[in-house]
Amino acid sequence: MAKERIINTKFWNDTWIREALNALDRYFFIYLLTNDKTNISGIYEIPSSTIAIETGIDKDEIINTMFSKLKPKAYYKSGWVIITNFLTHQHLESDNVIKGIVRELKNAPNEVVLYAKEMGYGKGIDRVWEGYHILNLTKLNLTKPTDMSDKFEVFWDLYPTKVAKKKSLQAWTKIKLTENLFQQIIQSLKAHKESDRWSRGIIPHPTTWINQERWDEVLQKAKVEEKKPYYKGDPIVVKNGRRYVIAKSGEWLQYAGKESEIEYK
Repeated sequence: MAKERIINTKFWNDTWIREALNALDRYFFIYLLTNDKTNISGIYEIPSSTIAIETGIDKDEIINTMFSKLKPKAYYKSGWVIITNFLTHQHLESDNVIKGIVRELKNAPNEVVLYAKEMGYGKGIDRVWEGYHILNLTKLNLTKPTDMSDKFEVFWDLYPTKVAKKKSLQAWTKIKLTENLFQQIIQSLKAHKESDRWSRGIIPHPTTWINQERWDEVLQKAKVEEKKPYYKGDPIVVKNGRRYVIAKSGEWLQYAGKESEIEYK
């Protein structure tokens, strides 16, 4: 079944696109975004020989030159393409989208996903990494309570203040961890991230949070004002899972911009 990929018209106004890439580089980058191997995660497997055939670019030039020109936006690792900012263009508020991304990441080799993360892929998108770690723990049969370090990595990826990881791990290993307690800790951590104090930047060091067993705290939720989305002053509505901008003329235009470009008020 054919896939659809929507490219924002602002692609051509992007400073990096205009100043860092020549015509061939832009063509190659668009190919990486639109070929039939792409998926919702932005990490997919495709042989360099296939890329060469479909683009008409020499295979050696692809491996030795083309990808290096696209850094830090795109990388090629062990036959896998990585588009580092791909997730920022997805509807991450949708549970189904998150599940789809995690499913695709699960199909990729661990070394590729970890490399992608080191290169900035999915930075700050906790829901994706939480799901990826939990699925990998299941896949690798590492869900027993004795697997402290693996569960710690799940906790660490979710914790917003990454300070003194070694001390935090030492504190973590002192917990009499069961599967139920682990789930309680993760759920409590999510609640803390939405609490009034944390939303104002008052976040303890992870070691302190663990040592004091803060997962048992009663939290005061942050005050959330209901705001509506706008794009350049025009309201945005959602219909059938797609966003539309209602222009001043009354016309509905499908929104394909970045999440960061939406104003809530």
